[in-house]
Amino acid sequence: METAGDERDMGKPETLVVMVVAGIGDLVLATPALRALRLGHPDAAIHLMTNSQALPLAKNLPYVSKVWPFPVRDIIRDRKNMLAGAATLARLRALKPDVCVNLFKVKSKAGATRMKAAFAAIGASVRVGHDSFGFGSSLTVKAPEDFFIDRHVCESMLEMAKLAGGIPDGAGPDVFWDPESELKWRGFFDELSEGGAPVVGVNPGGDRRTKRLGADKFAAAADAVARERGASVVVFGGPGEEPAAAAVCSLATHAVPASLAGKLSLSDLAYALGRTDLLITTDSGPMHIAAAAGASVVCAFGPDDPRLTRPVVPEDRSRVIKLHRDCSPCFKSDCERPSCMEDIPAEDIARAAVELLDIRRAARESAEQ
Repeated sequence: METAGDERDMGKPETLVVMVVAGIGDLVLATPALRALRLGHPDAAIHLMTNSQALPLAKNLPYVSKVWPFPVRDIIRDRKNMLAGAATLARLRALKPDVCVNLFKVKSKAGATRMKAAFAAIGASVRVGHDSFGFGSSLTVKAPEDFFIDRHVCESMLEMAKLAGGIPDGAGPDVFWDPESELKWRGFFDELSEGGAPVVGVNPGGDRRTKRLGADKFAAAADAVARERGASVVVFGGPGEEPAAAAVCSLATHAVPASLAGKLSLSDLAYALGRTDLLITTDSGPMHIAAAAGASVVCAFGPDDPRLTRPVVPEDRSRVIKLHRDCSPCFKSDCERPSCMEDIPAEDIARAAVELLDIRRAARESAEQ
Protein backbone atom coordinates (compact mmCIF):
# COMPACT_ATOMS: atom_id res chain seq x y z
CA MET A 1 0.00 0.00 0.00
CA GLU A 2 1.23 3.48 -0.82
CA THR A 3 1.50 5.57 2.32
CA ALA A 4 1.87 9.14 1.20
CA GLY A 5 -0.84 10.20 3.61
CA ASP A 6 1.05 11.86 6.43
CA GLU A 7 1.48 15.58 7.05
CA ARG A 8 5.15 15.46 6.06
CA ASP A 9 4.48 14.05 2.59
CA MET A 10 1.51 16.19 1.62
CA GLY A 11 2.64 19.38 3.33
CA LYS A 12 0.06 21.47 5.17
CA PRO A 13 -3.01 21.56 2.96
CA GLU A 14 -5.19 24.62 3.19
CA THR A 15 -8.32 23.03 1.71
CA LEU A 16 -9.57 19.44 1.85
CA VAL A 17 -12.59 17.94 0.12
CA VAL A 18 -13.88 14.85 1.89
CA MET A 19 -16.44 12.61 0.23
CA VAL A 20 -18.92 10.33 2.03
CA VAL A 21 -21.59 9.94 -0.64
CA ALA A 22 -23.29 6.93 0.96
CA GLY A 23 -26.12 6.23 3.39
CA ILE A 24 -27.10 8.22 6.47
CA GLY A 25 -25.72 5.52 8.74
CA ASP A 26 -22.45 5.59 6.82
CA LEU A 27 -22.12 9.31 7.48
CA VAL A 28 -22.50 8.64 11.21
CA LEU A 29 -19.85 5.93 11.00
CA ALA A 30 -17.55 8.38 9.19
CA THR A 31 -17.54 10.91 12.05
CA PRO A 32 -14.41 9.50 13.77
CA ALA A 33 -12.60 9.81 10.43
CA LEU A 34 -13.82 13.39 9.97
CA ARG A 35 -12.67 14.32 13.47
CA ALA A 36 -9.29 12.71 12.73
CA LEU A 37 -8.91 14.88 9.63
CA ARG A 38 -9.74 17.97 11.68
CA LEU A 39 -7.19 17.00 14.33
CA GLY A 40 -4.56 16.29 11.69
CA HIS A 41 -5.26 19.50 9.78
CA PRO A 42 -6.44 21.97 12.45
CA ASP A 43 -6.03 25.08 10.28
CA ALA A 44 -7.43 23.68 7.03
CA ALA A 45 -10.86 24.26 5.55
CA ILE A 46 -12.59 20.86 5.44
CA HIS A 47 -15.39 20.63 2.89
CA LEU A 48 -17.65 17.58 3.19
CA MET A 49 -19.57 16.29 0.19
CA THR A 50 -22.29 13.87 1.23
CA ASN A 51 -25.63 12.44 0.19
CA SER A 52 -28.34 15.14 0.14
CA GLN A 53 -30.51 13.03 2.48
CA ALA A 54 -27.80 13.21 5.17
CA LEU A 55 -27.60 17.02 5.11
CA PRO A 56 -29.68 17.60 8.31
CA LEU A 57 -27.04 15.71 10.30
CA ALA A 58 -23.95 16.69 8.30
CA LYS A 59 -24.55 20.42 8.60
CA ASN A 60 -24.33 20.23 12.40
CA LEU A 61 -20.89 18.58 12.52
CA PRO A 62 -18.68 21.10 14.36
CA TYR A 63 -15.42 19.86 12.83
CA VAL A 64 -16.48 20.43 9.22
CA SER A 65 -16.09 23.86 7.60
CA LYS A 66 -18.85 23.50 5.00
CA VAL A 67 -21.18 20.76 3.76
CA TRP A 68 -21.97 20.22 0.09
CA PRO A 69 -25.04 18.00 -0.46
CA PHE A 70 -24.78 15.81 -3.55
CA PRO A 71 -28.08 14.58 -5.08
CA VAL A 72 -27.01 10.99 -5.72
CA ARG A 73 -30.50 9.49 -5.30
CA ASP A 74 -32.02 12.19 -7.49
CA ILE A 75 -29.47 11.42 -10.19
CA ILE A 76 -30.25 7.70 -10.02
CA ARG A 77 -33.97 8.50 -10.29
CA ASP A 78 -33.59 10.99 -13.16
CA ARG A 79 -30.35 11.68 -15.04
CA LYS A 80 -31.52 15.25 -15.63
CA ASN A 81 -30.41 15.92 -12.06
CA MET A 82 -26.80 15.34 -13.13
CA LEU A 83 -26.59 19.07 -13.86
CA ALA A 84 -27.04 19.85 -10.16
CA GLY A 85 -24.32 17.35 -9.26
CA ALA A 86 -21.98 18.80 -11.87
CA ALA A 87 -22.57 22.29 -10.50
CA THR A 88 -21.57 21.12 -7.01
CA LEU A 89 -18.36 19.60 -8.35
CA ALA A 90 -17.57 22.81 -10.23
CA ARG A 91 -17.96 24.86 -7.05
CA LEU A 92 -15.65 22.50 -5.21
CA ARG A 93 -13.08 22.81 -8.00
CA ALA A 94 -13.24 26.60 -7.66
CA LEU A 95 -11.98 26.19 -4.09
CA LYS A 96 -8.69 24.85 -5.54
CA PRO A 97 -8.46 22.07 -2.95
CA ASP A 98 -5.10 20.57 -2.09
CA VAL A 99 -6.48 17.18 -1.04
CA CYS A 100 -9.53 15.16 -2.03
CA VAL A 101 -10.31 11.97 -0.11
CA ASN A 102 -13.13 9.51 -0.59
CA LEU A 103 -13.63 7.80 2.78
CA PHE A 104 -16.10 5.16 1.63
CA LYS A 105 -15.42 1.95 -0.23
CA VAL A 106 -15.79 1.60 -4.00
CA LYS A 107 -18.16 -1.33 -4.52
CA SER A 108 -18.58 -1.61 -8.30
CA LYS A 109 -17.08 -0.71 -11.65
CA ALA A 110 -19.86 1.83 -12.17
CA GLY A 111 -19.07 3.37 -8.78
CA ALA A 112 -15.38 3.59 -9.68
CA THR A 113 -16.24 5.31 -12.96
CA ARG A 114 -18.43 7.88 -11.20
CA MET A 115 -15.80 8.49 -8.55
CA LYS A 116 -13.08 8.95 -11.19
CA ALA A 117 -15.20 11.58 -12.88
CA ALA A 118 -15.84 13.36 -9.57
CA PHE A 119 -12.15 13.43 -8.63
CA ALA A 120 -11.21 14.70 -12.09
CA ALA A 121 -13.83 17.45 -11.82
CA ILE A 122 -12.60 18.56 -8.39
CA GLY A 123 -8.98 18.62 -9.49
CA ALA A 124 -7.04 18.20 -6.21
CA SER A 125 -3.34 17.39 -6.50
CA VAL A 126 -3.47 14.79 -3.68
CA ARG A 127 -6.18 12.18 -4.20
CA VAL A 128 -6.85 9.51 -1.58
CA GLY A 129 -9.19 6.56 -1.90
CA HIS A 130 -9.96 2.87 -2.32
CA ASP A 131 -8.01 1.14 -5.09
CA SER A 132 -10.87 -1.01 -6.31
CA PHE A 133 -12.50 -1.63 -9.71
CA GLY A 134 -9.89 0.57 -11.40
CA PHE A 135 -10.37 3.66 -9.23
CA GLY A 136 -6.71 3.47 -8.20
CA SER A 137 -5.58 4.92 -11.54
CA SER A 138 -7.03 8.27 -10.39
CA LEU A 139 -5.32 8.23 -6.99
CA THR A 140 -2.01 9.43 -5.60
CA VAL A 141 -2.56 7.69 -2.23
CA LYS A 142 -4.18 4.27 -2.48
CA ALA A 143 -5.86 2.01 0.03
CA PRO A 144 -5.59 -1.56 -1.33
CA GLU A 145 -8.50 -3.53 -2.73
CA ASP A 146 -8.93 -5.62 0.44
CA PHE A 147 -8.96 -2.51 2.67
CA PHE A 148 -12.63 -2.88 3.70
CA ILE A 149 -12.67 -6.69 3.96
CA ASP A 150 -13.20 -8.30 7.39
CA ARG A 151 -13.00 -4.96 9.18
CA HIS A 152 -15.73 -2.66 10.45
CA VAL A 153 -16.61 0.12 8.02
CA CYS A 154 -16.03 2.73 10.74
CA GLU A 155 -12.48 1.48 11.35
CA SER A 156 -11.75 1.30 7.62
CA MET A 157 -12.85 4.90 7.06
CA LEU A 158 -10.74 6.01 10.02
CA GLU A 159 -7.72 4.27 8.46
CA MET A 160 -8.51 6.03 5.18
CA ALA A 161 -8.46 9.36 7.01
CA LYS A 162 -5.05 8.49 8.45
CA LEU A 163 -3.74 8.08 4.89
CA ALA A 164 -4.83 11.68 4.34
CA GLY A 165 -3.01 12.95 7.44
CA GLY A 166 -5.76 12.32 9.98
CA ILE A 167 -4.99 11.75 13.66
CA PRO A 168 -7.53 9.57 15.53
CA ASP A 169 -8.88 10.81 18.87
CA GLY A 170 -9.87 7.36 20.13
CA ALA A 171 -13.58 8.16 20.41
CA GLY A 172 -16.46 6.57 18.54
CA PRO A 173 -19.13 8.03 16.22
CA ASP A 174 -21.11 11.07 17.27
CA VAL A 175 -24.22 12.85 16.07
CA PHE A 176 -25.64 16.36 16.42
CA TRP A 177 -29.11 17.81 15.94
CA ASP A 178 -30.67 21.25 15.53
CA PRO A 179 -31.64 23.06 18.78
CA GLU A 180 -35.13 23.42 17.32
CA SER A 181 -35.54 19.63 17.40
CA GLU A 182 -34.94 19.59 21.14
CA LEU A 183 -37.36 22.45 21.74
CA LYS A 184 -40.01 20.70 19.67
CA TRP A 185 -39.79 17.23 21.24
CA ARG A 186 -38.39 17.71 24.75
CA GLY A 187 -41.82 17.83 26.40
CA PHE A 188 -42.96 14.68 24.62
CA PHE A 189 -39.99 12.66 25.89
CA ASP A 190 -40.11 14.24 29.35
CA GLU A 191 -43.65 12.88 29.63
CA LEU A 192 -42.63 9.42 28.39
CA SER A 193 -39.85 9.19 30.97
CA GLU A 194 -41.90 10.61 33.85
CA GLY A 195 -41.28 8.77 37.09
CA GLY A 196 -38.04 7.30 35.82
CA ALA A 197 -39.62 4.97 33.28
CA PRO A 198 -37.12 3.80 30.66
CA VAL A 199 -37.92 4.91 27.13
CA VAL A 200 -37.59 2.17 24.53
CA GLY A 201 -37.68 2.84 20.80
CA VAL A 202 -38.72 0.36 18.13
CA ASN A 203 -37.56 0.81 14.53
CA PRO A 204 -39.29 -1.72 12.24
CA GLY A 205 -38.24 -0.18 8.92
CA GLY A 206 -35.28 -0.95 6.68
CA ASP A 207 -33.87 -0.02 3.31
CA ARG A 208 -34.14 -3.59 1.93
CA ARG A 209 -36.99 -6.03 2.35
CA THR A 210 -34.53 -8.80 3.20
CA LYS A 211 -33.32 -6.81 6.23
CA ARG A 212 -36.76 -6.26 7.78
CA LEU A 213 -38.25 -8.10 10.71
CA GLY A 214 -41.90 -9.02 11.23
CA ALA A 215 -44.07 -6.55 13.17
CA ASP A 216 -45.12 -9.37 15.51
CA LYS A 217 -41.56 -9.75 16.80
CA PHE A 218 -41.16 -6.04 17.45
CA ALA A 219 -44.53 -6.04 19.21
CA ALA A 220 -43.50 -8.99 21.40
CA ALA A 221 -40.30 -7.18 22.40
CA ALA A 222 -42.26 -3.99 23.12
CA ASP A 223 -44.66 -5.95 25.31
CA ALA A 224 -41.77 -7.54 27.21
CA VAL A 225 -40.03 -4.29 28.12
CA ALA A 226 -43.33 -2.61 29.02
CA ARG A 227 -44.51 -5.54 31.15
CA GLU A 228 -41.23 -6.49 32.83
CA ARG A 229 -39.52 -3.11 33.22
CA GLY A 230 -42.33 -0.55 33.01
CA ALA A 231 -40.90 0.97 29.85
CA SER A 232 -42.63 3.57 27.71
CA VAL A 233 -42.43 2.47 24.08
CA VAL A 234 -42.26 4.68 20.99
CA VAL A 235 -42.19 3.42 17.41
CA PHE A 236 -40.06 5.17 14.80
CA GLY A 237 -40.18 5.15 11.02
CA GLY A 238 -39.38 7.33 8.07
CA PRO A 239 -41.71 8.47 5.30
CA GLY A 240 -43.50 5.45 3.86
CA GLU A 241 -42.86 3.32 6.94
CA GLU A 242 -46.05 4.35 8.73
CA PRO A 243 -47.83 1.04 7.94
CA ALA A 244 -45.00 -0.98 9.52
CA ALA A 245 -45.16 1.21 12.63
CA ALA A 246 -48.96 0.93 12.78
CA ALA A 247 -48.69 -2.87 12.58
CA VAL A 248 -46.37 -2.94 15.62
CA CYS A 249 -48.76 -0.71 17.58
CA SER A 250 -51.78 -2.83 16.69
CA LEU A 251 -50.10 -6.10 17.70
CA ALA A 252 -48.74 -4.88 21.04
CA THR A 253 -51.02 -6.03 23.85
CA HIS A 254 -49.47 -4.92 27.14
CA ALA A 255 -49.26 -1.20 26.34
CA VAL A 256 -50.03 0.59 23.10
CA PRO A 257 -46.81 2.26 21.92
CA ALA A 258 -46.75 5.85 20.71
CA SER A 259 -45.90 6.18 17.02
CA LEU A 260 -43.71 8.93 15.59
CA ALA A 261 -43.43 7.28 12.18
CA GLY A 262 -43.47 9.87 9.41
CA LYS A 263 -43.54 12.76 11.91
CA LEU A 264 -39.83 13.44 12.43
CA SER A 265 -37.20 15.21 10.41
CA LEU A 266 -33.77 13.57 10.42
CA SER A 267 -32.61 16.10 13.01
CA ASP A 268 -35.72 15.36 15.11
CA LEU A 269 -34.97 11.64 14.84
CA ALA A 270 -31.43 12.13 16.13
CA TYR A 271 -32.69 14.02 19.17
CA ALA A 272 -35.49 11.50 19.77
CA LEU A 273 -33.12 8.52 19.60
CA GLY A 274 -30.84 10.36 22.02
CA ARG A 275 -33.74 10.46 24.49
CA THR A 276 -34.32 6.70 24.34
CA ASP A 277 -32.63 4.33 26.74
CA LEU A 278 -32.77 1.52 24.20
CA LEU A 279 -33.57 1.02 20.53
CA ILE A 280 -34.80 -2.31 19.14
CA THR A 281 -34.02 -2.28 15.45
CA THR A 282 -32.70 -3.97 12.37
CA ASP A 283 -29.44 -3.08 10.62
CA SER A 284 -30.24 0.48 9.55
CA GLY A 285 -29.33 4.16 9.69
CA PRO A 286 -31.36 4.73 12.89
CA MET A 287 -29.35 1.93 14.51
CA HIS A 288 -26.13 3.92 14.03
CA ILE A 289 -27.76 7.23 14.97
CA ALA A 290 -29.10 5.74 18.22
CA ALA A 291 -25.72 4.25 19.12
CA ALA A 292 -23.94 7.55 18.43
CA ALA A 293 -26.58 9.46 20.44
CA GLY A 294 -26.00 7.33 23.54
CA ALA A 295 -28.77 4.73 23.46
CA SER A 296 -28.29 1.02 24.01
CA VAL A 297 -29.15 -1.03 20.93
CA VAL A 298 -30.60 -4.46 20.21
CA CYS A 299 -30.20 -5.14 16.51
CA ALA A 300 -31.50 -8.05 14.44
CA PHE A 301 -29.07 -8.87 11.63
CA GLY A 302 -30.02 -11.02 8.67
CA PRO A 303 -28.21 -10.90 5.33
CA ASP A 304 -25.43 -8.48 6.32
CA ASP A 305 -22.28 -9.18 8.30
CA PRO A 306 -22.39 -7.56 11.77
CA ARG A 307 -18.59 -7.62 11.93
CA LEU A 308 -18.65 -4.87 9.31
CA THR A 309 -21.63 -2.74 10.30
CA ARG A 310 -22.70 -3.52 13.88
CA PRO A 311 -23.25 -0.59 16.29
CA VAL A 312 -19.97 0.99 17.38
CA VAL A 313 -20.57 0.95 21.13
CA PRO A 314 -19.17 -0.99 24.12
CA GLU A 315 -20.48 -4.53 24.67
CA ASP A 316 -22.62 -3.42 27.61
CA ARG A 317 -24.64 -1.20 25.25
CA SER A 318 -25.43 -3.52 22.37
CA ARG A 319 -26.64 -6.99 21.50
CA VAL A 320 -26.62 -8.43 17.97
CA ILE A 321 -29.21 -11.11 17.23
CA LYS A 322 -28.13 -13.16 14.22
CA LEU A 323 -28.75 -16.71 13.01
CA HIS A 324 -26.19 -18.75 11.13
CA ARG A 325 -27.14 -19.32 7.51
CA ASP A 326 -24.87 -20.72 4.79
CA CYS A 327 -26.19 -18.11 2.34
CA SER A 328 -25.33 -15.18 4.62
CA PRO A 329 -23.89 -12.66 4.19
CA CYS A 330 -25.60 -11.64 0.97
CA PHE A 331 -26.69 -8.39 -0.63
CA LYS A 332 -29.92 -9.47 -2.31
CA SER A 333 -32.69 -6.89 -2.42
CA ASP A 334 -35.25 -9.69 -2.56
CA CYS A 335 -35.41 -13.30 -1.37
CA GLU A 336 -38.03 -16.02 -1.67
CA ARG A 337 -37.72 -16.81 2.02
CA PRO A 338 -35.30 -14.68 4.05
CA SER A 339 -35.02 -17.23 6.85
CA CYS A 340 -32.08 -15.32 8.31
CA MET A 341 -34.63 -12.75 9.50
CA GLU A 342 -37.91 -14.69 9.60
CA ASP A 343 -36.54 -17.34 11.97
CA ILE A 344 -35.13 -14.96 14.59
CA PRO A 345 -37.00 -15.75 17.83
CA ALA A 346 -38.90 -12.84 19.34
CA GLU A 347 -37.88 -14.19 22.75
CA ASP A 348 -34.20 -13.59 21.96
CA ILE A 349 -34.89 -9.96 21.10
CA ALA A 350 -37.00 -9.40 24.20
CA ARG A 351 -34.45 -11.07 26.48
CA ALA A 352 -31.61 -8.94 25.10
CA ALA A 353 -33.65 -5.76 25.48
CA VAL A 354 -34.48 -6.45 29.13
CA GLU A 355 -30.85 -7.38 29.83
CA LEU A 356 -29.53 -4.11 28.39
CA LEU A 357 -32.11 -2.07 30.27
CA ASP A 358 -30.98 -3.73 33.51
CA ILE A 359 -27.33 -2.99 32.74
CA ARG A 360 -28.19 0.63 32.00
CA ARG A 361 -30.22 1.01 35.20
CA ALA A 362 -27.44 -0.55 37.32
CA ALA A 363 -24.87 1.82 35.81
CA ARG A 364 -27.10 4.81 36.50
CA GLU A 365 -27.72 3.78 40.09
CA SER A 366 -24.00 3.22 40.66
CA ALA A 367 -23.20 6.67 39.28
CA GLU A 368 -25.76 8.26 41.59
CA GLN A 369 -24.28 6.69 44.74
